[in-house]
Amino acid sequence: MLPYVLYHAVRPGDRLWDPYAIQEVVDGSLDMAVFSAFVAHSFRDSSWPQRYVVNLEVDAAEVVETQNGRRMEVVTDPASLLRFRSARDTEDAGQPMVGQFQAGADVEKMQGVLESMTARLAVSMGVPPSDLQRMTSTARSGAAIALTNEGKRTAQRRAAVSMRDSDERLVALSAILLNRFLGFPAGQGYPESGYQVRYKELPLSPDERRARREDVLALLEAGLMTQAEAYQEMHPGLSFEVAARRVEALEAAAPAPVPPAAPVAPAVEARDESDEDAAVELDGARIALAAALALTPTAEVEAYLRTALESLDEAVAVLTREDD
Repeated sequence: MLPYVLYHAVRPGDRLWDPYAIQEVVDGSLDMAVFSAFVAHSFRDSSWPQRYVVNLEVDAAEVVETQNGRRMEVVTDPASLLRFRSARDTEDAGQPMVGQFQAGADVEKMQGVLESMTARLAVSMGVPPSDLQRMTSTARSGAAIALTNEGKRTAQRRAAVSMRDSDERLVALSAILLNRFLGFPAGQGYPESGYQVRYKELPLSPDERRARREDVLALLEAGLMTQAEAYQEMHPGLSFEVAARRVEALEAAAPAPVPPAAPVAPAVEARDESDEDAAVELDGARIALAAALALTPTAEVEAYLRTALESLDEAVAVLTREDD
């Protein structure tokens, strides 16, 4: 057994690699790398205006000896004041001048063009343009290259098709080699086949989860989706079989519905002191029964029902004493 697993998206017939497949994407990626380096170079060396002087030289400059000869230098600072003096003392030296050229490169525009080219390159690889989101609201920022979460999930599912088979064979191969290394007898040790790989997708954002939940509830109410399909939709990455088993487990663990109570007569209108006591007791029984219907069938529900029966008994006893 060869101790390795080959990962490959497509095997083009009689060869392992196709040198001409998506060649334009490879060339475009190299171009983007070169352009990014050029933007960094322009930002460092050409994003500021070049200043110049004519018939002037910096006063109090320090002479530095180098291998190529002497040079004059002076340390500058935004808060410092530079003094210049005329470079020539003759009358035909001309008028001294100080000026500056414009910046050699507009880094912001260069970055916008680079991002736009990168976005077109991503679209040529099959990324939908709707999955490319703009990071800023300015019109000259260019198209950003950041993908939405749904676009990332689509790319994950696309990559899983070519990765799953190799991952499953890699796990089985690791189990086989480990069993041989540890010396397990045949039929013992780690299973050597039957492995399944499930990839976990990116989690849903709160807005995505709310929108998906509303859509699933609407489909369930319309009868266009089963409970297992709804569970699978709300938990990306689960197989339908696992979702069906979990729905069955939830239904089995759900409490039994509380049977509806018998209708209760409205409160008796009090005419004297005894009737008022009876009305109060009947109202208490009605409130207790209503509270019992809103609870699950537990010991607390039984206590509520017992209280309601005691109140009804007292009401009957009061009315009986009044009749006597």
